[in-house]
Amino acid sequence: MEGSAEKLPQAVVIQDRIYVQPVPGTTPAAVGSELMLVRVVRELAPFGTIVEPTAQVLIEGGNEHVAIGRIMKQYAPILQGEWALPVPAFTPPAAGRPQPVQRGPEGELIDFLHEQPLHTIADIAFVSIGKAEGLAVGDELVAYAPTRPAAADPKVLLPPEEVARLRVLRVEEHTATVRPLSLRLPSLQRGLTVRLVARVP
Repeated sequence: MEGSAEKLPQAVVIQDRIYVQPVPGTTPAAVGSELMLVRVVRELAPFGTIVEPTAQVLIEGGNEHVAIGRIMKQYAPILQGEWALPVPAFTPPAAGRPQPVQRGPEGELIDFLHEQPLHTIADIAFVSIGKAEGLAVGDELVAYAPTRPAAADPKVLLPPEEVARLRVLRVEEHTATVRPLSLRLPSLQRGLTVRLVARVP
């Protein structure tokens, strides 16, 4: 979307029209195609870049310099300078409840979409296991605190405890996007170990 990364002069809402400028050397999006507007949030080395979808756009016209799109869905405030990407293909999870998995692969909760002091079931998070470890959309993970010294007495070791149950929303080769289904402890944070506990049929 053309312009610098600043708020649009007026609020953009559903059905508003915007101009989408192609990257130099490419052609504007074709009429009838759908694009996803995304905001680059921050780099997450060595895993990649965290991006946040803000809107879905239907291309309705334009010329050789710019495409004209209409906002069909909005997920967050829209800023000038966001990237417009093809809408990713989505394969819905298989029907049926995820089935328990014994000794599933483990990884780490590496970050959250938005940094804040306390995380809830409304948050989006990222884990360090993905397709290569057998994850699929709809799978369920558990985030847990490992054996650790008690704050009151470091000589006392607390047993592993489940902190949250997570559902896989999107899967990359070695990472996945997850959302908490439930919280057992108010201590969901980066660095917790995660383990696959249920797999879609």
